[in-house]
Amino acid sequence: MKFIDLLPRTNNITIAISGLNKNAGKTVVLNKLIDDAVAIGKTLAITSIGYDGEKTDMLDGHQKPQIYVPSGTIVATASSLIEKTNLDLEIIAATGQYTPLGEVYIVRYHQHGYCEIVGPSSLNGLIKAKDIMCKYADIVIVDGALNRISQMSPKLCDAAFFAVGGNDNIGNLVTKVRDQFKLFNIPKVSHDIKNIVYELIKENQCALISQKNVVTKIENQDVLNKGVNKNHYVFYNGAITFSVLKALNSKYKAIIIPDTSNVFVPPKLLHSLTNKGLKLYVGNKMPLTAITLNPQNTKQSPLDILKLGCRVSAVCPTLPVVDVVTSLYFKGGALFGKLD
Repeated sequence: MKFIDLLPRTNNITIAISGLNKNAGKTVVLNKLIDDAVAIGKTLAITSIGYDGEKTDMLDGHQKPQIYVPSGTIVATASSLIEKTNLDLEIIAATGQYTPLGEVYIVRYHQHGYCEIVGPSSLNGLIKAKDIMCKYADIVIVDGALNRISQMSPKLCDAAFFAVGGNDNIGNLVTKVRDQFKLFNIPKVSHDIKNIVYELIKENQCALISQKNVVTKIENQDVLNKGVNKNHYVFYNGAITFSVLKALNSKYKAIIIPDTSNVFVPPKLLHSLTNKGLKLYVGNKMPLTAITLNPQNTKQSPLDILKLGCRVSAVCPTLPVVDVVTSLYFKGGALFGKLD
């Protein structure tokens, strides 16, 4: 089994890559997906919510793996990066999405080589770019940015990889993964109201839901300003910050959100509130496919990959955990085997 075989089997798929921290190995995962996709004859499209493909990290000055794209690859990137490339390409479409480096265009490369990518910075912008790229590619890959998980939203992607590693010790990494895994596993809404919630997600609409499943649509701000109503669920479509979470929790029976990408509360703090009685549900879970490992450390010797893999897979036992460089595959707290 190859790394790409971990993905759902479908003709067209959008994949998101996110990372636990800096130097987690997201670009290594991206390049592995590119290699595997090319090997099975799939046409690729790539974009990023941050800045990807540069030789040197702009924050810490360390060398970074570059992004090598084969001829025929579709890329959504900013106009200034298109202008400076030496590779032959054609512009397919403008997205109407802007970054500090210019408007994001959809281009097709007619040469293989290294490229730099700056894509849309918002979830809605990524969705617009993806919708265009899907017309030209079998697989769309959206690479993430530091501390961003919005690209893992089921509104955008069908599968997601979460990269773990960087300049930290194994104990700290395992603790952070455990907390993040709990965040990804906020329970789904009950079966009796799931269809109501799905419609509200489509409509991008906030609402109160009574115990008899009567829906009252309402604006986000009005939800926060209303008096206490512990007989109603609230479906909140905005950003869940700590202050919003406290306000909603004090007023309503339970809080429902579209998915985990709406949460902007540190996982540890969220778990503390849950232990104190907070009831939080999601309409859709993030399509997390696997956790990837990067044992490399720019400040000291590499981490022990066997220890890292076993301990990470022990705190997220339902997911494959993979080191894409060595192809070691862990599951349920033990080494499971090796991918092709």
